[in-house]
Amino acid sequence: MGRLIFITGGARSGKSRFAERTAETLAEAKSSRIGYVATAVAMDEEFTERIRIHRERRSGVYETFEEPVAIDRAAEAALATHPVVLLECLTVWLGNVFVRPGPLDSHEGFAMECLERLLEKTAASASTLLLISNEVGLGIVPADPLSRAYRDAHGRINQRVAAAAQEAHFVVSGIPLRLK
Repeated sequence: MGRLIFITGGARSGKSRFAERTAETLAEAKSSRIGYVATAVAMDEEFTERIRIHRERRSGVYETFEEPVAIDRAAEAALATHPVVLLECLTVWLGNVFVRPGPLDSHEGFAMECLERLLEKTAASASTLLLISNEVGLGIVPADPLSRAYRDAHGRINQRVAAAAQEAHFVVSGIPLRLK
């Protein structure tokens, strides 16, 4: 049975570094490389630079599976070949889902179906999946319907992942707090 570790926190809280250190420790014990499911799409120069820095940090130990929307399929491939897989991140992935064409009320349903398939595939595997996600519900109520729908869907997705996870961490100012 697969193991799920959920890591959440604010932007620039240290989630990625904590997740990478955790994944590297787990993979070192198994003498293996880490599967890395990347959801980001380079939309501008600044984001391209962020992706470059992340890739540089991951070089050597990680095999990357890039997939902006169908994270269940990318994770399935990574879980089949790696005992440790890190998926970064649900926040960017959900943004990718929400900018797809279609009615606003269809995006969350699509995302939840994809997430449920991901959770099923993780449970059926022999691997550990680390899922990174931002906690977006600690700020103000967004002014527009799209942003509110995104924030609400994101909160429900984080709750679902946290409920399914065997382990959950909240990272604040670079300090991980174990929730379960």
